Amino acid sequence: MFKSLGLVFTFAVAVCLVGCGGNQGGSVTENAEQSDIEAYEAAIAAEEAAMNEDFEETK
Repeated sequence: MFKSLGLVFTFAVAVCLVGCGGNQGGSVTENAEQSDIEAYEAAIAAEEAAMNEDFEETK
């Protein structure tokens, strides 16, 4: 169950980072500041760690 949620989450993050194309002239990562990207990645890592901790507690 958690593996499938992780895969869906990873896919959603990838779509958000790559963008959906269109005529906007760049992806989300090209338009974002490096500090914003690092803060986002840190938040994702913290959320994944919390999910893994919850998963370990339920074993």
